[in-house]
Amino acid sequence: MVKYKVFSAASAQIGRRLVVVLLLAAGWSGGANADNPPQLLKGFRYPEYDQQGRLTMEVMGDEALLQADGLIRITNLKMVLYEEGKPVTEVMAPECLFDRTRSAANSTSTVTIVRSEVILTGEGFSWNADDGCFQINRQTRVFLKNTVE
Repeated sequence: MVKYKVFSAASAQIGRRLVVVLLLAAGWSGGANADNPPQLLKGFRYPEYDQQGRLTMEVMGDEALLQADGLIRITNLKMVLYEEGKPVTEVMAPECLFDRTRSAANSTSTVTIVRSEVILTGEGFSWNADDGCFQINRQTRVFLKNTVE
């Protein structure tokens, strides 16, 4: 198991805003039931900007399913994190389950995290927006890039 901090402390607020945007976009007012079936969003992109108007984060996915239990299932997740308006980290996973009440995400699928100096891969992950830590559960591999100059 490997823990790797890839998100800033502002991630909790970003995660909460993402959920609000997804819920509003789907017209979701509560859990799914006979009168209010699960909502499916296709091809979404959520950008977050700092006070200077620079991009700080983008969350993208092919689909987001708003489930009855309040969880959001994201298919083909891609998160891009920016520093000073430049991309520094990419997180990719075929599937992710986001818990809007805890501002946390987890999955049993594969994950790839790419930064300029390192690539992390593995199976199963969890992320907590409050502390910004990303944990890879199994089959963790770390690849260092540009180690010889």
